[in-house]
Amino acid sequence: MPLRQVHCSVLLLSLLVAHVSAATDPITQDLLSTRYAVTVDGKPVTVYSYEDMDYITFPWQGKAKINVTRLDAKPITETRIRPVRLGITSQIKQANLSFEMDAPRHLVINIDLMRKLVIVPQLPDPDFPDLNNKSVINVKNIGADSTGKRDNTQLLQQAIDGLPTGGTLYFPAGHYRTGSLELKSDMTLYVDRHTLIKGSDNFKLHKFRGSYLYFIRAENQQNIRILGHGMIDANGGPIRRAWEVEKAKRKVAGRCFLTVNVKNLTIKNTTFRESYSWNMHFVATDNLHLDRIKVFSSMTNSNGDGLDIDGCHDVLVENCLIFAEDDAITPKGAWLKDQRRDARNFVIRDCVLWSQMATGIRLGAETHSAEFANMTFENIDFLRANTMIRIYNYDGADIHDIVFKNLWVEEYTLYVQDLGFDEIERVKKKRDQGQTYFFYVYYRKRTPESQVGLVRDVLIENIHADRVVKSKLFGMDRPDGQKSVSNITFKNYIVNGKCITDPKALKISSEGNAELATVICE
Repeated sequence: MPLRQVHCSVLLLSLLVAHVSAATDPITQDLLSTRYAVTVDGKPVTVYSYEDMDYITFPWQGKAKINVTRLDAKPITETRIRPVRLGITSQIKQANLSFEMDAPRHLVINIDLMRKLVIVPQLPDPDFPDLNNKSVINVKNIGADSTGKRDNTQLLQQAIDGLPTGGTLYFPAGHYRTGSLELKSDMTLYVDRHTLIKGSDNFKLHKFRGSYLYFIRAENQQNIRILGHGMIDANGGPIRRAWEVEKAKRKVAGRCFLTVNVKNLTIKNTTFRESYSWNMHFVATDNLHLDRIKVFSSMTNSNGDGLDIDGCHDVLVENCLIFAEDDAITPKGAWLKDQRRDARNFVIRDCVLWSQMATGIRLGAETHSAEFANMTFENIDFLRANTMIRIYNYDGADIHDIVFKNLWVEEYTLYVQDLGFDEIERVKKKRDQGQTYFFYVYYRKRTPESQVGLVRDVLIENIHADRVVKSKLFGMDRPDGQKSVSNITFKNYIVNGKCITDPKALKISSEGNAELATVICE
């Protein structure tokens, strides 16, 4: 895809020096970028650094002019402002890039082969708490340390337990260290902007649920909200490695945020970062609403899924930005004790997804339920993945009435992994053609006793791509003779502006007990 170049005004030398000399943020102690300086409407903003990304946040007040400067002063030769489909034009002059934003979209900027720069505008928050309300507890007023120098675990857990019904635990700007915390019903956790809640360095303060760690958990609760533009960071990498040594195990998994058997959960605006493995895991969580959340997965910890949504009903995920080491969004079935739980009634829309090594959207492979049904994924930008969509059925579920609509595919890991981008490669083994698909339906019996389920009535509509990458439908035989994969339709598959109806030209194949796909243009 073409790279856009345009004029950008030169930043003051004092701005460059300030960014180069700063090492950490004075409030959160987050690392600051040594690569970029950024202004928004002429005013400097802090550029943070996390693993292989730099990022900015700023309050959205309307149309904004962004200026980016390379701190090494080298001339910019190529750039992409992503999602590319937005058609945001830019200007380049020497080491400077400028462009305008007319809407508060999450953007990823590629400049030459440097680390990606992520733009996160923050909308005004109508849910900001009334700090004069007696049901709003400011953690600093009860003695919480906001400098990152002292552990707050006991104090914060006592504050949560003591909240009145409908109360709010409010975290003002600062750096708060804590071990694992348990949320309760009828409460709000408000994490204000410029606030970091980070896992303690003492690994024994991070608790287990069964075999895996968790940082913040709610179980058997209802009516919970997590709000605010701040960040929740599990400190997962060091803690996971410490527990692996303690337990003499190769891998200790965990979740930054975990819910089990919860009703009415809302999370808006907050960023979740540095999990032990899976970032956000929702199990049997009904009436779930995620809006403008951000997930920054560690690219050095394995199994770094973005959102795992297991056996949940009535789910709305919208306007989210997900950077995942593993799968970005993955609905699953759930098996709680002896109860199998369906996954149904999902709407996931207007999201930007980045899967470093795996899949953008994956249904399964955990299909311990009767059905996956009534799911819509629409207006999805796949900035990076090795396969865009997978449906894996290992446990006999009936997966049906699934719609993927308005999909923009930008790049496959296979085709960019050797270009030399400044990125972390946790797995040195490269992706290959055999692992790379646009759409893949696959069956396997988890155990010899597992049933062969169904994948049926799936529509993939309005696909926009700049290359053809294979799709495969694979089914297994069923005792009743029914096709295990049927009624899969590709509608309006557009490659480089041309709608294609020939399955062979689109490299769509069927194997085993799978019906041929239908391909149409309208």
